[in-house]
Amino acid sequence: MATAAISKGTPPTAWLGSAPFRKRYLAVFAWRLSMAACSRVFPSSPYRAFRSACPISFLKEARSPSRTMERRSSPADCATDDSEITHIIPANRVLRKFFPETSIGQPFFFECDDKGINNLPIQITTREAAVFKTRQLSFRNVFFIYFHTMVSVDLPFLHKSSFPMKNLFLCLLIFLLPVTACQKLSPVLTEPGVSRELASLRKQTIDSLEYQVFFSIPESMEDSIPGRVTLHFLLSDRSLPLVIDFRQPAGSVHEIIANGKPCPVRPKNGHLLIENRYLKRGRNEISVGFLAGESPLNRNREFLYTLFVPDRASTCFPCIDQPDLKATFSCSLEIPAHWEAVANAPEDRITAQGDRKRIDFRSTPPLPTYLFAFAAGIFQVEKLETSRGSMRFYHRETDEKKVRRNRDEVFKLHKNALEWMEEYTGIPYPFEKFDFVLIPSFQYGGMEHPGSIFYSDTRILLNEAPDLQEQLGRANLIAHETSHIWFGDLVTMEWFNDVWLKEVFAGFMADKIVNPSFPEIDHDLLFLLNHYPPSYEVDRTAGTHPVAQPLDNLCNAGTLYGNIIYHKAPIAMRMLEQIMGEPVLRAGLQQYLNTFAYGNATWKDLIRILDGLTAEELETWGKSWIDEPGMPHYHVSQAGNEQSVLLSAIDPAGRKRNWPQTLHLMVAWEDRDTCLAVKTAGDEIILELQPGSLPLRYILPNSQGLGYGYFRIDSLSRQTFLKGLQDMPPLQRGVCWINLWENLMHRQVEPGKLMDLILRELEAESDRQIIRRILSYAHVLFRQFLDPATREKWAAPLESLLREKTLTASSPDMARTWFTALSDMTVSDETTRWLARVWEGKEQAGCLLLPETDRTELAYELMLRLPERYEEIRIRQRASITHPDRLEQFDFVVPALSPDPAVRDSCFTSFARAPNREHEPWVLQSLSWLHHPFRHPRAEKYILPALEWLEEIQITGDIFFPGRWLDATLGTCNSRSAANTVSSFLKERPGYPENLRMKILQSSDKLFRASAWYHNNQ
Repeated sequence: MATAAISKGTPPTAWLGSAPFRKRYLAVFAWRLSMAACSRVFPSSPYRAFRSACPISFLKEARSPSRTMERRSSPADCATDDSEITHIIPANRVLRKFFPETSIGQPFFFECDDKGINNLPIQITTREAAVFKTRQLSFRNVFFIYFHTMVSVDLPFLHKSSFPMKNLFLCLLIFLLPVTACQKLSPVLTEPGVSRELASLRKQTIDSLEYQVFFSIPESMEDSIPGRVTLHFLLSDRSLPLVIDFRQPAGSVHEIIANGKPCPVRPKNGHLLIENRYLKRGRNEISVGFLAGESPLNRNREFLYTLFVPDRASTCFPCIDQPDLKATFSCSLEIPAHWEAVANAPEDRITAQGDRKRIDFRSTPPLPTYLFAFAAGIFQVEKLETSRGSMRFYHRETDEKKVRRNRDEVFKLHKNALEWMEEYTGIPYPFEKFDFVLIPSFQYGGMEHPGSIFYSDTRILLNEAPDLQEQLGRANLIAHETSHIWFGDLVTMEWFNDVWLKEVFAGFMADKIVNPSFPEIDHDLLFLLNHYPPSYEVDRTAGTHPVAQPLDNLCNAGTLYGNIIYHKAPIAMRMLEQIMGEPVLRAGLQQYLNTFAYGNATWKDLIRILDGLTAEELETWGKSWIDEPGMPHYHVSQAGNEQSVLLSAIDPAGRKRNWPQTLHLMVAWEDRDTCLAVKTAGDEIILELQPGSLPLRYILPNSQGLGYGYFRIDSLSRQTFLKGLQDMPPLQRGVCWINLWENLMHRQVEPGKLMDLILRELEAESDRQIIRRILSYAHVLFRQFLDPATREKWAAPLESLLREKTLTASSPDMARTWFTALSDMTVSDETTRWLARVWEGKEQAGCLLLPETDRTELAYELMLRLPERYEEIRIRQRASITHPDRLEQFDFVVPALSPDPAVRDSCFTSFARAPNREHEPWVLQSLSWLHHPFRHPRAEKYILPALEWLEEIQITGDIFFPGRWLDATLGTCNSRSAANTVSSFLKERPGYPENLRMKILQSSDKLFRASAWYHNNQ
């Protein structure tokens, strides 16, 4: 600890009485001269420049110096009491440069006599800052304390230095401090997007944020949308310009009023800078007139809707676009009089204005910008009165019978999900209203805007006789989005690196909610088939990543989404529930929600709560399952003449990691079987057996479906499984199919042998969930892993089986399941002609029902397979489409099916322009047809430009679009030349963005694996 004494009341002559003080006084004088010089160079005053270098945060503190400082609950508290201030000195700029021996947390004191304060403490609190506390001083005196602190610290290297060395040090300090003091915003604070540093600075200085947002929406899509947003907030530090996010051209802002004064528009890298001279400590009001950005408004001919996740609010209107600065939103919309509108909060008043009207909505509870939402346009409204008030859903469906057929079930599923979540969490529905909107061609399945959930209309309004998967999918989607009201809306992640946290609990709760609605379903099998295959699809690849991913800038937040978040994370949460017990986990989640209600939290916040409720080492568990990428590999084999089983655990990355879990192995002999449970704790585990009297038949690893990893099947078991699986119960059959598929991916099972098993098992399988899983594997195997000659070999028996199953199906939903698979995998002319007769209505396919959407999909398949009838089919199908939105989609997609290569080329090249990619589901559908196996190898020329456009697609597209763009491009390719194109693209770009490189490796994984099989067969 070092001290230096100065009394402001002491005359300067007393200071000059000793050499140390003489040098310091002269240094202060030189400092003031240098600051004066600095003010000549920089337009702002030296005092203002000093404040830029030394931001001030206000801390609540007792009058007694011995009391521990605490943060005030809000800047409002600070604004009403300015008697004590904590000044922050930028230690990383000055202290840490000149005083490296001073460690973090080491205090030193400065004695002064200013308004009765003595022994002023200064402490280096972090690598970035040191603080000193005093009553409010003039900034001239703050300068003095700041500088004198710098030169009076009693550190060894100063005492041991010679007099010239001290003078040199002082000269350096005098030179550097004005430069530091005159620095403005660091470049990282105004880089494109929202950096973590910018978000942290704004979180520290801004509080009580409120938005008043107004949009005037014209009926014509060609007209711009003017708007005005007013931000009200408390500001604790006005030393730096305020950075507001708005990623539109400078001309989009026509006026800024800051605290009643016109303010110049200063755009920079997608931000608006409000100079600090227009700001004040305490309450501020910033009003911005602007033209709204079009992309996140998703404008259509008769409606529009917002989609701001994760950071796209700032591409529409000026805002502070980060999840940890929640705000209230008061939204007003001026729209055509015959339009409807819905937002997060209920309508407050509706004012007629001739052929237009204005709707003012009430203020919302605190929300992050990505959850602010509204939709407006020509919608029909269905309404249900419940005990919690009205529940409304908005839609554009023209088929009234379809609406009536789905209406009651849709309301029931929402009502059940709300009641289940209220009971589980112990927290009543936390928002003022509950509405939802069904959007044609919506980019996602759903989006959890509180008070106004958005859904893809086809996921909610099902066709007549929907199959089991569609019914389960709808129920799970509704439960997922409803769960988000608590996990994501009420408690929001602090930063998007924890976006998985809201998604995992929404998915985890959805699985629990759906179970009671489908008592006839094996829900352990459902969980297995829903989550394991899509999780393995990413986790086996070179582009896999942990559940929790790092994020330095919100502009990259969209790349964090994917199968690991939506499918591996729920598997990990089920493990966590098994470790803790369901009641304990539930109590921990209730505590978490109550503690952080209407605020923000992190994974560390949650694990800290859960850790206090169990003796298990959850932090260690979390490091393996949440923080590490990839999955363990397990090799299972016989050991010791059938007397034991050897389980070998392998880290595929060669880092000797361990994933703690309990595995179950089913060991079966001819006369009996037994299940062994083992906790993975080492590289090799030997399990002793009590052998049967007859030979061993197989060992099935992960037989209960609770473990996670790649399980290599031993040769004996593999031979047994490839003969047939019908002697196993459904859960074990599901596990065995997943294991066999992963063994195919690792070249332990041949594609032809697996195709033979598929045909035999489809003939005998009765479980609908397993049938759909087998058909999905058959689809990929037939399209991507079989060369043309082998595909021709299997085409006839496959088509014959699927056609027979369609004709003999006992229900319309199963007939549709078989028929969809047949139309997708048909190769022969005979089956194609039969499909055409069904489309024309000349032949009935058993009890199959063919609604408009299914008939359109069949027309696409026929246009591809019957190029000579392309125009005829197009005209006839177009004439039969009654819904205007579906008709627009049809016109967009059909060029991708043209028999003319020039038309297809033109369709593809049009996607190079962002406006042509606005309807992302249509683009992906077109891209899939362009890359259909029937178009190979000619379509390979699209691969390279598709990869070259990816960076722009990531910037302009929604969160799932880059990955789905890659899947549509690479998902059916199997040639060595296609694989070489991808490899060369990555090799030639060593500085390519890592997040996109990982996406490419994920989507190309099956291409590389299939090309290896295909090349070997050739």
